[in-house]
Amino acid sequence: MTSAQKKLTFEGVFYALFAIALYQSVFKYGCAQGAVGSNSDHFRVIARYWILGSSLIGIFALKRDILLPRAHPIAKVCFIGLLLWGGFMVSNAQYDIRMFEFILNPIKDRPFPDAPGSFTLMTSRGYLIEVLALFVLLAMIARSVESDHILGVLGLIALTGALVTITGLLHKMIGWKAIWNAPGQVLPETYFAPFVYNANAAAFLNLTTMVALGLAFHNLVDQRKGKRKTFSLWLTIAGICALGVLASASKAGAAILVAQFGCFLVLNFTLAKKHSIQLFQGAKFLSTEKKLVIGSTLLLFLIFAVSSADLLITRVTEILTQMDEKGSSSTIQGRIHYIGIMKHLIATPDEVDWHGFGPGSFGTVMFWFREISPGHIVGRTDYGHCDPLQTIVEWGYPGAFFWFVLGAGAIVRGFYLITGKRVMGRDRALIKALMIGVFFVGLHSCFDLPLSIFAVHLIAVTGCCVLWCFPTRALPAKAPSQTPETKV
Repeated sequence: MTSAQKKLTFEGVFYALFAIALYQSVFKYGCAQGAVGSNSDHFRVIARYWILGSSLIGIFALKRDILLPRAHPIAKVCFIGLLLWGGFMVSNAQYDIRMFEFILNPIKDRPFPDAPGSFTLMTSRGYLIEVLALFVLLAMIARSVESDHILGVLGLIALTGALVTITGLLHKMIGWKAIWNAPGQVLPETYFAPFVYNANAAAFLNLTTMVALGLAFHNLVDQRKGKRKTFSLWLTIAGICALGVLASASKAGAAILVAQFGCFLVLNFTLAKKHSIQLFQGAKFLSTEKKLVIGSTLLLFLIFAVSSADLLITRVTEILTQMDEKGSSSTIQGRIHYIGIMKHLIATPDEVDWHGFGPGSFGTVMFWFREISPGHIVGRTDYGHCDPLQTIVEWGYPGAFFWFVLGAGAIVRGFYLITGKRVMGRDRALIKALMIGVFFVGLHSCFDLPLSIFAVHLIAVTGCCVLWCFPTRALPAKAPSQTPETKV
Protein backbone atom coordinates (compact mmCIF):
# COMPACT_ATOMS: atom_id res chain seq x y z
CA MET A 1 0.00 0.00 0.00
CA THR A 2 1.44 3.35 -1.05
CA SER A 3 1.65 6.33 1.27
CA ALA A 4 -1.17 8.03 -0.66
CA GLN A 5 -3.42 4.98 -0.21
CA LYS A 6 -2.62 4.84 3.51
CA LYS A 7 -3.46 8.52 3.80
CA LEU A 8 -6.83 8.00 2.10
CA THR A 9 -7.54 5.00 4.33
CA PHE A 10 -6.81 6.94 7.52
CA GLU A 11 -8.96 9.85 6.34
CA GLY A 12 -11.80 7.47 5.48
CA VAL A 13 -11.59 5.89 8.95
CA PHE A 14 -11.82 9.34 10.54
CA TYR A 15 -14.87 10.37 8.52
CA ALA A 16 -16.60 7.07 9.30
CA LEU A 17 -15.92 7.47 13.03
CA PHE A 18 -17.00 11.10 13.05
CA ALA A 19 -20.23 10.16 11.25
CA ILE A 20 -20.91 7.54 13.95
CA ALA A 21 -20.13 10.15 16.61
CA LEU A 22 -22.72 12.48 15.07
CA TYR A 23 -25.24 9.64 15.04
CA GLN A 24 -24.55 8.94 18.71
CA SER A 25 -24.88 12.64 19.53
CA VAL A 26 -28.06 13.32 17.55
CA PHE A 27 -30.05 10.18 16.78
CA LYS A 28 -30.00 8.54 20.17
CA TYR A 29 -33.10 9.27 22.24
CA GLY A 30 -33.25 12.85 23.42
CA CYS A 31 -30.05 13.70 21.56
CA ALA A 32 -27.73 11.97 23.98
CA GLN A 33 -29.72 13.29 26.90
CA GLY A 34 -30.76 10.18 28.79
CA ALA A 35 -33.55 7.64 29.04
CA VAL A 36 -37.21 8.51 29.49
CA GLY A 37 -38.34 8.63 33.09
CA SER A 38 -34.86 8.24 34.57
CA ASN A 39 -32.06 10.50 35.76
CA SER A 40 -29.47 8.69 33.69
CA ASP A 41 -27.38 10.51 31.09
CA HIS A 42 -26.21 7.21 29.60
CA PHE A 43 -26.56 8.29 25.96
CA ARG A 44 -24.80 11.58 26.58
CA VAL A 45 -21.87 9.75 28.16
CA ILE A 46 -21.54 7.52 25.10
CA ALA A 47 -21.69 10.52 22.76
CA ARG A 48 -18.92 12.30 24.69
CA TYR A 49 -16.52 9.42 24.23
CA TRP A 50 -17.37 9.05 20.53
CA ILE A 51 -16.61 12.74 19.94
CA LEU A 52 -13.41 12.44 21.99
CA GLY A 53 -12.23 9.31 20.16
CA SER A 54 -13.12 10.42 16.63
CA SER A 55 -11.50 13.83 17.19
CA LEU A 56 -8.29 12.20 18.42
CA ILE A 57 -8.22 10.01 15.31
CA GLY A 58 -8.81 13.09 13.16
CA ILE A 59 -5.84 14.94 14.65
CA PHE A 60 -3.48 12.21 13.46
CA ALA A 61 -5.31 11.03 10.33
CA LEU A 62 -5.86 14.30 8.48
CA LYS A 63 -3.22 15.98 6.37
CA ARG A 64 -0.70 17.91 8.42
CA ASP A 65 2.38 20.00 7.82
CA ILE A 66 3.22 20.44 11.51
CA LEU A 67 3.10 18.01 14.43
CA LEU A 68 0.56 19.91 16.57
CA PRO A 69 -2.52 21.62 15.13
CA ARG A 70 -2.70 25.40 15.32
CA ALA A 71 -5.63 26.82 17.27
CA HIS A 72 -6.20 30.40 18.34
CA PRO A 73 -4.63 31.03 21.77
CA ILE A 74 -7.79 32.68 23.14
CA ALA A 75 -9.85 29.57 22.32
CA LYS A 76 -7.22 27.36 23.98
CA VAL A 77 -7.19 29.60 27.07
CA CYS A 78 -11.00 29.34 27.31
CA PHE A 79 -10.97 25.53 27.24
CA ILE A 80 -8.01 25.28 29.60
CA GLY A 81 -9.74 27.73 31.96
CA LEU A 82 -12.92 25.62 31.89
CA LEU A 83 -10.94 22.45 32.57
CA LEU A 84 -9.02 24.02 35.45
CA TRP A 85 -12.08 25.62 37.07
CA GLY A 86 -14.24 22.57 36.53
CA GLY A 87 -11.43 20.32 37.74
CA PHE A 88 -11.14 22.31 40.94
CA MET A 89 -14.92 22.11 41.55
CA VAL A 90 -14.81 18.34 41.01
CA SER A 91 -11.72 17.71 43.14
CA ASN A 92 -13.21 19.79 45.96
CA ALA A 93 -16.78 18.47 45.55
CA GLN A 94 -19.03 18.91 48.58
CA TYR A 95 -21.61 16.22 47.82
CA ASP A 96 -22.39 13.30 45.61
CA ILE A 97 -25.94 12.24 44.88
CA ARG A 98 -27.61 8.86 45.04
CA MET A 99 -29.60 8.79 41.81
CA PHE A 100 -33.31 7.86 41.86
CA GLU A 101 -33.40 8.73 45.59
CA PHE A 102 -32.19 12.33 45.48
CA ILE A 103 -30.11 11.97 48.62
CA LEU A 104 -27.00 14.14 48.88
CA ASN A 105 -24.07 12.34 50.46
CA PRO A 106 -21.51 14.72 52.03
CA ILE A 107 -17.93 14.08 50.93
CA LYS A 108 -15.42 13.92 53.76
CA ASP A 109 -11.75 14.93 53.65
CA ARG A 110 -12.18 17.65 51.05
CA PRO A 111 -8.82 19.27 50.10
CA PHE A 112 -10.14 22.80 50.76
CA PRO A 113 -13.12 22.62 53.16
CA ASP A 114 -13.78 26.38 53.10
CA ALA A 115 -13.57 26.70 49.31
CA PRO A 116 -16.43 26.08 46.85
CA GLY A 117 -17.00 22.68 45.31
CA SER A 118 -19.52 20.83 43.19
CA PHE A 119 -22.80 19.63 44.67
CA THR A 120 -22.89 16.63 42.33
CA LEU A 121 -19.51 14.93 42.00
CA MET A 122 -20.35 12.27 39.40
CA THR A 123 -22.38 14.59 37.17
CA SER A 124 -19.75 17.35 37.25
CA ARG A 125 -17.02 14.82 36.49
CA GLY A 126 -18.94 13.74 33.39
CA TYR A 127 -19.33 17.32 32.19
CA LEU A 128 -15.61 17.87 32.73
CA ILE A 129 -14.94 14.95 30.37
CA GLU A 130 -17.34 16.60 27.92
CA VAL A 131 -15.31 19.83 27.99
CA LEU A 132 -12.16 17.77 27.40
CA ALA A 133 -13.85 16.14 24.39
CA LEU A 134 -14.74 19.57 23.00
CA PHE A 135 -11.14 20.74 23.58
CA VAL A 136 -9.91 17.81 21.50
CA LEU A 137 -12.59 18.71 18.94
CA LEU A 138 -11.03 22.19 18.75
CA ALA A 139 -7.66 20.59 17.93
CA MET A 140 -9.29 18.40 15.26
CA ILE A 141 -11.03 21.41 13.71
CA ALA A 142 -7.71 23.27 13.71
CA ARG A 143 -6.13 20.32 11.91
CA SER A 144 -8.94 20.07 9.35
CA VAL A 145 -8.91 23.81 8.64
CA GLU A 146 -5.29 23.48 7.51
CA SER A 147 -6.71 21.81 4.39
CA ASP A 148 -10.12 21.46 2.76
CA HIS A 149 -11.03 18.67 5.20
CA ILE A 150 -13.06 21.22 7.13
CA LEU A 151 -15.52 21.16 4.25
CA GLY A 152 -15.95 17.41 4.76
CA VAL A 153 -16.53 17.82 8.50
CA LEU A 154 -19.11 20.57 7.95
CA GLY A 155 -20.65 18.53 5.14
CA LEU A 156 -21.32 15.63 7.52
CA ILE A 157 -22.99 18.05 9.92
CA ALA A 158 -25.21 19.47 7.16
CA LEU A 159 -26.18 15.97 6.01
CA THR A 160 -27.07 15.06 9.61
CA GLY A 161 -29.46 18.00 9.67
CA ALA A 162 -31.09 16.80 6.45
CA LEU A 163 -31.51 13.30 7.93
CA VAL A 164 -33.15 14.78 11.04
CA THR A 165 -35.64 16.61 8.80
CA ILE A 166 -36.39 13.52 6.71
CA THR A 167 -36.89 11.45 9.87
CA GLY A 168 -39.23 14.03 11.39
CA LEU A 169 -41.28 14.38 8.21
CA LEU A 170 -41.53 10.59 7.93
CA HIS A 171 -42.84 10.38 11.49
CA LYS A 172 -45.48 12.99 10.75
CA MET A 173 -46.50 11.36 7.47
CA ILE A 174 -47.07 7.94 9.04
CA GLY A 175 -48.64 9.40 12.19
CA TRP A 176 -45.97 8.16 14.59
CA LYS A 177 -47.29 8.80 18.10
CA ALA A 178 -44.19 8.60 20.28
CA ILE A 179 -40.65 9.84 20.72
CA TRP A 180 -37.75 8.04 19.10
CA ASN A 181 -37.19 4.65 20.80
CA ALA A 182 -39.59 5.47 23.65
CA PRO A 183 -43.18 4.47 22.72
CA GLY A 184 -45.97 6.34 24.43
CA GLN A 185 -43.79 8.58 26.60
CA VAL A 186 -44.07 11.99 24.92
CA LEU A 187 -47.02 13.74 23.31
CA PRO A 188 -46.78 14.02 19.49
CA GLU A 189 -46.78 17.82 19.37
CA THR A 190 -43.74 18.12 21.64
CA TYR A 191 -41.20 16.15 19.63
CA PHE A 192 -39.55 16.13 16.23
CA ALA A 193 -37.46 13.19 15.00
CA PRO A 194 -35.06 12.24 17.85
CA PHE A 195 -35.58 15.54 19.71
CA VAL A 196 -37.90 15.45 22.70
CA TYR A 197 -38.57 19.19 22.45
CA ASN A 198 -39.37 20.67 19.05
CA ALA A 199 -37.64 24.00 19.80
CA ASN A 200 -34.35 22.13 20.27
CA ALA A 201 -34.91 20.40 16.94
CA ALA A 202 -35.48 23.82 15.35
CA ALA A 203 -32.30 25.22 16.93
CA PHE A 204 -30.28 22.26 15.64
CA LEU A 205 -31.75 22.60 12.14
CA ASN A 206 -31.22 26.37 12.11
CA LEU A 207 -27.52 25.70 12.70
CA THR A 208 -27.28 23.01 10.02
CA THR A 209 -29.22 25.24 7.59
CA MET A 210 -26.55 27.90 7.87
CA VAL A 211 -23.76 25.32 7.59
CA ALA A 212 -25.28 23.97 4.35
CA LEU A 213 -25.93 27.47 3.01
CA GLY A 214 -22.34 28.46 3.74
CA LEU A 215 -21.05 25.35 1.93
CA ALA A 216 -23.33 26.12 -1.05
CA PHE A 217 -21.98 29.63 -1.51
CA HIS A 218 -18.43 28.47 -0.83
CA ASN A 219 -18.74 26.09 -3.77
CA LEU A 220 -20.53 28.71 -5.88
CA VAL A 221 -17.60 31.13 -5.62
CA ASP A 222 -14.88 28.47 -5.81
CA GLN A 223 -13.45 28.45 -9.33
CA ARG A 224 -11.71 25.09 -8.97
CA LYS A 225 -12.86 22.30 -11.24
CA GLY A 226 -16.10 20.58 -10.25
CA LYS A 227 -16.80 22.79 -7.23
CA ARG A 228 -19.71 24.70 -8.76
CA LYS A 229 -21.54 21.46 -9.52
CA THR A 230 -22.02 20.82 -5.80
CA PHE A 231 -23.64 24.24 -5.23
CA SER A 232 -27.12 22.89 -6.02
CA LEU A 233 -26.53 19.88 -3.73
CA TRP A 234 -25.74 21.99 -0.66
CA LEU A 235 -28.45 24.50 -1.50
CA THR A 236 -30.94 21.61 -1.58
CA ILE A 237 -29.62 20.34 1.78
CA ALA A 238 -30.07 23.86 3.21
CA GLY A 239 -33.66 23.88 1.89
CA ILE A 240 -34.37 20.50 3.49
CA CYS A 241 -33.02 21.68 6.86
CA ALA A 242 -35.08 24.89 6.62
CA LEU A 243 -38.16 22.82 5.84
CA GLY A 244 -37.45 20.82 8.99
CA VAL A 245 -37.51 24.02 11.05
CA LEU A 246 -41.02 24.78 9.78
CA ALA A 247 -42.15 21.17 10.20
CA SER A 248 -41.01 21.16 13.83
CA ALA A 249 -43.64 23.88 14.46
CA SER A 250 -41.31 25.86 16.73
CA LYS A 251 -42.36 29.51 16.85
CA ALA A 252 -38.93 30.78 17.89
CA GLY A 253 -37.22 28.48 15.40
CA ALA A 254 -39.30 29.79 12.49
CA ALA A 255 -38.71 33.43 13.45
CA ILE A 256 -34.97 32.83 13.75
CA LEU A 257 -34.92 31.00 10.40
CA VAL A 258 -36.39 34.07 8.66
CA ALA A 259 -33.93 36.37 10.47
CA GLN A 260 -30.99 34.13 9.53
CA PHE A 261 -31.90 34.10 5.84
CA GLY A 262 -32.36 37.87 5.90
CA CYS A 263 -28.98 38.47 7.51
CA PHE A 264 -27.24 36.06 5.14
CA LEU A 265 -28.73 37.73 2.06
CA VAL A 266 -27.84 41.21 3.33
CA LEU A 267 -24.25 40.20 4.07
CA ASN A 268 -23.89 38.39 0.73
CA PHE A 269 -26.15 40.52 -1.51
CA THR A 270 -23.50 41.45 -4.07
CA LEU A 271 -22.21 37.89 -4.23
CA ALA A 272 -25.70 36.40 -4.59
CA LYS A 273 -26.72 38.90 -7.28
CA LYS A 274 -23.60 38.33 -9.36
CA HIS A 275 -23.70 34.54 -9.33
CA SER A 276 -27.49 34.22 -9.56
CA ILE A 277 -27.37 35.95 -12.96
CA GLN A 278 -24.75 33.45 -14.10
CA LEU A 279 -26.83 30.52 -12.83
CA PHE A 280 -30.01 31.71 -14.57
CA GLN A 281 -28.10 32.16 -17.79
CA GLY A 282 -26.77 28.62 -17.44
CA ALA A 283 -30.26 27.29 -16.71
CA LYS A 284 -31.31 28.02 -20.30
CA PHE A 285 -29.19 25.11 -21.41
CA LEU A 286 -30.72 22.54 -19.03
CA SER A 287 -32.46 19.60 -20.65
CA THR A 288 -36.23 19.20 -20.37
CA GLU A 289 -35.77 16.16 -18.12
CA LYS A 290 -33.61 18.10 -15.66
CA LYS A 291 -36.10 20.97 -15.59
CA LEU A 292 -38.92 18.52 -14.81
CA VAL A 293 -36.94 16.95 -11.96
CA ILE A 294 -36.09 20.35 -10.49
CA GLY A 295 -39.68 21.54 -10.85
CA SER A 296 -41.10 18.40 -9.22
CA THR A 297 -38.66 18.69 -6.32
CA LEU A 298 -39.56 22.34 -5.75
CA LEU A 299 -43.26 21.50 -5.87
CA LEU A 300 -42.78 18.76 -3.27
CA PHE A 301 -40.90 21.16 -1.01
CA LEU A 302 -43.67 23.74 -1.46
CA ILE A 303 -46.35 21.24 -0.42
CA PHE A 304 -44.42 20.28 2.71
CA ALA A 305 -43.70 23.94 3.50
CA VAL A 306 -47.38 24.91 3.24
CA SER A 307 -48.51 22.04 5.48
CA SER A 308 -45.75 22.81 7.99
CA ALA A 309 -46.62 26.51 7.97
CA ASP A 310 -50.25 25.61 8.71
CA LEU A 311 -49.16 23.66 11.81
CA LEU A 312 -46.95 26.55 12.89
CA ILE A 313 -49.79 29.08 12.47
CA THR A 314 -52.05 26.82 14.56
CA ARG A 315 -49.55 26.80 17.43
CA VAL A 316 -49.06 30.58 17.28
CA THR A 317 -52.85 31.03 17.33
CA GLU A 318 -53.08 28.87 20.46
CA ILE A 319 -50.52 31.06 22.23
CA LEU A 320 -52.34 34.26 21.22
CA THR A 321 -55.66 32.81 22.39
CA GLN A 322 -54.17 31.95 25.79
CA MET A 323 -52.76 35.47 26.14
CA ASP A 324 -56.11 36.99 25.19
CA GLU A 325 -58.07 34.85 27.69
CA LYS A 326 -55.62 34.65 30.60
CA GLY A 327 -53.32 37.63 30.00
CA SER A 328 -50.32 35.35 29.55
CA SER A 329 -49.45 32.02 27.98
CA SER A 330 -48.33 28.98 29.97
CA THR A 331 -45.11 28.94 27.93
CA ILE A 332 -44.12 32.49 28.88
CA GLN A 333 -45.27 32.10 32.50
CA GLY A 334 -43.20 28.96 32.94
CA ARG A 335 -40.05 30.72 31.74
CA ILE A 336 -40.67 33.58 34.16
CA HIS A 337 -40.76 31.09 37.05
CA TYR A 338 -37.49 29.47 35.97
CA ILE A 339 -35.73 32.80 35.52
CA GLY A 340 -37.01 34.06 38.88
CA ILE A 341 -35.58 31.03 40.68
CA MET A 342 -32.19 31.32 38.96
CA LYS A 343 -31.93 35.07 39.64
CA HIS A 344 -32.69 34.39 43.30
CA LEU A 345 -30.00 31.70 43.50
CA ILE A 346 -27.38 33.88 41.80
CA ALA A 347 -28.16 36.86 44.04
CA THR A 348 -28.02 34.84 47.30
CA PRO A 349 -24.48 34.62 48.78
CA ASP A 350 -25.30 31.39 50.62
CA GLU A 351 -26.37 29.66 47.39
CA VAL A 352 -24.76 30.16 43.96
CA ASP A 353 -22.84 33.33 44.82
CA TRP A 354 -19.87 33.71 42.40
CA HIS A 355 -18.78 30.09 42.19
CA GLY A 356 -21.87 28.11 41.09
CA PHE A 357 -23.08 24.68 42.15
CA GLY A 358 -20.84 22.76 39.75
CA PRO A 359 -21.04 21.71 36.07
CA GLY A 360 -24.20 19.79 35.22
CA SER A 361 -25.73 20.29 38.68
CA PHE A 362 -28.81 22.30 37.69
CA GLY A 363 -31.32 19.43 37.58
CA THR A 364 -30.22 18.26 41.01
CA VAL A 365 -30.19 21.57 42.89
CA MET A 366 -33.49 22.66 41.38
CA PHE A 367 -35.16 19.73 43.14
CA TRP A 368 -34.75 21.70 46.39
CA PHE A 369 -35.15 25.25 45.13
CA ARG A 370 -38.06 24.99 42.70
CA GLU A 371 -40.64 26.34 45.21
CA ILE A 372 -39.01 29.75 45.60
CA SER A 373 -41.10 31.44 42.90
CA PRO A 374 -44.87 31.95 43.35
CA GLY A 375 -46.79 29.38 41.34
CA HIS A 376 -43.80 27.08 41.73
CA ILE A 377 -42.90 24.39 39.24
CA VAL A 378 -44.11 20.88 39.95
CA GLY A 379 -42.02 17.84 39.03
CA ARG A 380 -38.43 17.33 38.00
CA THR A 381 -36.66 20.33 36.44
CA ASP A 382 -33.58 19.62 34.32
CA TYR A 383 -33.24 22.94 32.48
CA GLY A 384 -33.77 26.61 33.28
CA HIS A 385 -35.04 27.70 29.83
CA CYS A 386 -32.39 30.44 29.89
CA ASP A 387 -28.98 28.95 29.15
CA PRO A 388 -26.88 32.01 30.15
CA LEU A 389 -28.41 32.09 33.65
CA GLN A 390 -28.22 28.31 33.95
CA THR A 391 -24.53 28.47 33.01
CA ILE A 392 -23.90 30.92 35.87
CA VAL A 393 -25.84 28.69 38.29
CA GLU A 394 -23.72 25.68 37.30
CA TRP A 395 -20.30 27.12 36.41
CA GLY A 396 -20.33 30.34 38.43
CA TYR A 397 -18.97 33.57 37.03
CA PRO A 398 -15.49 32.17 36.21
CA GLY A 399 -16.83 29.33 34.05
CA ALA A 400 -19.58 31.47 32.50
CA PHE A 401 -16.92 34.02 31.51
CA PHE A 402 -14.92 31.39 29.59
CA TRP A 403 -18.05 30.07 27.83
CA PHE A 404 -19.08 33.61 26.89
CA VAL A 405 -15.65 34.49 25.46
CA LEU A 406 -15.60 31.22 23.52
CA GLY A 407 -18.96 31.98 21.87
CA ALA A 408 -19.06 35.77 21.55
CA GLY A 409 -15.35 35.92 20.80
CA ALA A 410 -15.82 33.55 17.87
CA ILE A 411 -18.32 35.97 16.30
CA VAL A 412 -15.93 38.89 16.87
CA ARG A 413 -13.12 36.96 15.20
CA GLY A 414 -15.47 36.18 12.32
CA PHE A 415 -15.96 39.92 11.77
CA TYR A 416 -12.19 40.35 11.92
CA LEU A 417 -11.71 37.68 9.24
CA ILE A 418 -14.23 39.09 6.75
CA THR A 419 -12.99 42.68 6.99
CA GLY A 420 -10.28 43.55 4.53
CA LYS A 421 -8.84 40.64 2.59
CA ARG A 422 -7.83 38.36 5.43
CA VAL A 423 -9.46 35.23 3.93
CA MET A 424 -10.02 33.89 0.43
CA GLY A 425 -13.13 35.12 -1.35
CA ARG A 426 -14.68 31.64 -1.40
CA ASP A 427 -14.36 31.37 2.40
CA ARG A 428 -16.11 34.63 3.26
CA ALA A 429 -19.66 33.36 2.74
CA LEU A 430 -18.93 30.25 4.82
CA ILE A 431 -17.56 32.36 7.68
CA LYS A 432 -20.58 34.68 7.54
CA ALA A 433 -22.97 31.71 7.64
CA LEU A 434 -21.24 30.26 10.71
CA MET A 435 -21.28 33.65 12.43
CA ILE A 436 -25.02 34.00 11.82
CA GLY A 437 -25.73 30.46 13.02
CA VAL A 438 -23.72 30.87 16.24
CA PHE A 439 -25.21 34.30 16.96
CA PHE A 440 -28.83 33.23 16.58
CA VAL A 441 -28.50 30.00 18.55
CA GLY A 442 -26.96 32.13 21.30
CA LEU A 443 -29.91 34.52 21.07
CA HIS A 444 -32.34 31.57 21.16
CA SER A 445 -30.60 30.26 24.29
CA CYS A 446 -31.47 33.45 26.19
CA PHE A 447 -35.13 32.36 26.41
CA ASP A 448 -34.89 28.60 25.95
CA LEU A 449 -32.56 25.63 26.43
CA PRO A 450 -30.90 24.69 23.08
CA LEU A 451 -27.33 24.86 24.36
CA SER A 452 -28.21 22.53 27.24
CA ILE A 453 -28.81 19.75 24.70
CA PHE A 454 -25.62 18.01 23.66
CA ALA A 455 -26.46 17.75 19.95
CA VAL A 456 -27.11 21.49 19.59
CA HIS A 457 -24.21 22.41 21.85
CA LEU A 458 -21.86 20.22 19.80
CA ILE A 459 -22.73 21.91 16.49
CA ALA A 460 -22.60 25.39 18.03
CA VAL A 461 -19.16 24.73 19.56
CA THR A 462 -17.97 23.29 16.24
CA GLY A 463 -19.00 26.53 14.51
CA CYS A 464 -17.14 28.54 17.16
CA CYS A 465 -14.04 26.37 16.75
CA VAL A 466 -14.03 26.89 12.96
CA LEU A 467 -14.24 30.67 13.43
CA TRP A 468 -11.43 30.60 16.01
CA CYS A 469 -9.19 28.32 13.92
CA PHE A 470 -9.66 29.81 10.45
CA PRO A 471 -6.25 31.12 9.34
CA THR A 472 -5.76 34.61 8.04
CA ARG A 473 -4.33 34.92 4.57
CA ALA A 474 -1.02 36.73 4.32
CA LEU A 475 -1.64 39.98 2.47
CA PRO A 476 0.80 40.77 -0.36
CA ALA A 477 3.17 43.58 0.41
CA LYS A 478 2.55 46.75 -1.55
CA ALA A 479 5.22 47.63 -4.06
CA PRO A 480 6.96 50.93 -3.26
CA SER A 481 5.65 53.73 -5.41
CA GLN A 482 8.20 55.17 -7.78
CA THR A 483 8.81 58.91 -7.88
CA PRO A 484 10.88 60.79 -10.39
CA GLU A 485 13.70 60.94 -7.87
CA THR A 486 13.75 57.15 -7.28
CA LYS A 487 13.45 56.07 -10.92
CA VAL A 488 16.59 54.58 -12.36
